[in-house]
Amino acid sequence: MNTIQQVYNTLLKSFSRQGWWPLLDDNLVCRHTGRAPETDDERFEIVCGVILTQNTNWYPNVTRALQQLKLGRTLNEKEKEILIESEIRAGEIAGNNKKTAKIPKTNFHDTEPGITLKGSPISIAKIKNIKKEKLAQLVRPAGYYNQKAERLKIIAEFLEKNKDPTREQLLNVKGIGHETADSILLYAYNKPFFVIDAYTKRIFERLGYKEDDYDRWQQRFMKNLPKDTKIFNEYHALMVELGKNNCRKKPVCEGCPIKGMCK
Repeated sequence: MNTIQQVYNTLLKSFSRQGWWPLLDDNLVCRHTGRAPETDDERFEIVCGVILTQNTNWYPNVTRALQQLKLGRTLNEKEKEILIESEIRAGEIAGNNKKTAKIPKTNFHDTEPGITLKGSPISIAKIKNIKKEKLAQLVRPAGYYNQKAERLKIIAEFLEKNKDPTREQLLNVKGIGHETADSILLYAYNKPFFVIDAYTKRIFERLGYKEDDYDRWQQRFMKNLPKDTKIFNEYHALMVELGKNNCRKKPVCEGCPIKGMCK
C-alpha cells in the first residue's frame, strides 16, 4: 500500500466519513449527506459555496452567506442566535460537536415559537435577477463581498449557457482557478478531479512530498488512487478535517492520526 492510500485509510478510520459537500436543508441548517446533488438548484448551491469559501472559513462565514441567499435578505440578530442554537444542537445530535450537521435534517422551530425561516433555492435565475449591490450585502459574511458578488453573477451567466462545463472552460471564467474549478467539477458535477488545497500541500510536505505546481500535485494523487469520485470527495474532506484539527500552520501533533508518518 502506498503512502497516499495509507493516509486515506488511516484518516477515514479516525475521522469517519465527512459527507461533503454540505447543503442547507429546509430549515437553513447545513447537512452533510455525502451524495451528489439531485437537482440543478442543489448543484448551483454547491457552486456558490465553492466560490464563497475562497479565502474564508465555511462556518460561520459561508454558511451565513448561503442562508441569506436562500432567504433573499439579511438575517437579524435574533435569527442568527436561533440558527446558532440549532447548529450547536445539530452537532450534538450528530455526535461530532460541529455546528454543521452530518444528519439529514434538524428542526429548530421549537427553540423560538413564532419564528420561522424558510428560504427558496439558490438558483441561477435567482442570482442573475438580484441586483449586484443587494447580492453583495447578502454574501457579506463570506468576505470580499463585492468581488464574490461579481463572481457569482459571472458563474451564473456562464452556467446558464454551459450545462456541463469542462475544466478548460471553467479555468477561462474570471475568478476560477484550479482548486475552484476542480471543486466545482468534483462536488457539483460528480466528475473525478482530485482537489488540491493548502491543507493537502501542507500535510504532504510534512510527509516528505514536494511538487512544483498544482497539476503535479494533482497527478500524484490521481495516479495513486482509484479513479473514484467518492474517494476523491472523501479524501479532500479528510484533508480539511486534519488540517483544521492538527496539521495547522503551527501543528498540533498530539492526537494526530498520522503523527508517526511525518518526516
